[in-house]
Amino acid sequence: MGTLPKIRLKRGYYTFRLKGKDYHLGKDKALAQKKAKAILAQVLTDDVRPFPSFRTVEDVLLLYYRDNGQYYNSSNSTLKVVIREVVFMYPDLSASEFDSLCLEQYQLSLAERRLARSTIKDRVNLVKQIFRWAAKKKLAPTSVWQDLLTVDNLKRGRTAAKEPKPVPPVDRKILGRTLKYADPMIRDMALLQLYGGMRPTEMLLIRPCDIDRGRNDVWVYTPLHHKTENKGKSRCVFLGPKAQSIIKRYVDATGGWESSSYLFSPKRAQAARAIRQRQSRKSKVQPSQQGRRACDKDKPLRYYADHYSKDSYRAAINRAIIRAGVEHWTPYQIRHSAGTVARRIAGLDGAQAFLGHSDAKTTEIYAEIDKEKAVVVAKKFG
Repeated sequence: MGTLPKIRLKRGYYTFRLKGKDYHLGKDKALAQKKAKAILAQVLTDDVRPFPSFRTVEDVLLLYYRDNGQYYNSSNSTLKVVIREVVFMYPDLSASEFDSLCLEQYQLSLAERRLARSTIKDRVNLVKQIFRWAAKKKLAPTSVWQDLLTVDNLKRGRTAAKEPKPVPPVDRKILGRTLKYADPMIRDMALLQLYGGMRPTEMLLIRPCDIDRGRNDVWVYTPLHHKTENKGKSRCVFLGPKAQSIIKRYVDATGGWESSSYLFSPKRAQAARAIRQRQSRKSKVQPSQQGRRACDKDKPLRYYADHYSKDSYRAAINRAIIRAGVEHWTPYQIRHSAGTVARRIAGLDGAQAFLGHSDAKTTEIYAEIDKEKAVVVAKKFG
């Protein structure tokens, strides 16, 4: 057997280079040395065999996460969940032996847990996507990915998986009662989302510099990021008089209309909350508290982000729901409420344009008609 090349630790994984190719050996050093010897023996005996049997399913999943994990922002994203579940079921299985039967078994295990059929579909499709990437990177045989494509999605009524319930619009009375118990900034955020028919993340990222005020009756907001930007689609949010009145209350605090600061900031919300608490205080501030406050300014116990995340926004809404004692709802249902009103005002086409729904087959003329209908909705509703 030839001399074993030097094993290197790179980004938490042991690797070594042989004949101009880098081999990933995992995190365990002892196991990495064994794998390296197996690779060397294989390469010396059969140079044309491109997929060594040593690479496990876990190796492929972790390598995919290393290269693509930054695109899955949530701390408990679907990718992390899939990696944990698949590795738990197949801890030592070779990547070349992972076939359609394995994926069907994983699919069945999710159905037995009574997960929603749409959730199962997303996770199974992600596994297929990972092995497609692995085949492209020469980490697994292409035949594995092609075999996984034969696994069909679960059919309605033919599986133990739970059918996802349609998301209804939030009742306007429940919404109004909830917002009475919400922080003033959270209340304005929810109303702006309603009047603009926005997704929560679109509303959270709004900045004065992203708003086109060329028309006096309706403003056009172009989000910095949106759901379908990776597909090359644009997104315009039409803001009517009610939405404009909310925005105007926060523009000066951000630094004016040319500012790139976020309109809704937890820092400013906390500062306003502290002012309200001081104004409503009935007892005098003790000297010890004054001294502690001076120290807190230098070393605050809590740091606030520049803008709300969808999780912090949802948590703030949940706190208001608990205080109000109403039925639970989520911020995304606000968008459904906006869509219901928009359809009542301007029909299906107008609601589609107002909410930013698009179709690749839609013609340019149809898009222009939609924009005009969206303006009508914004004038009457937003």
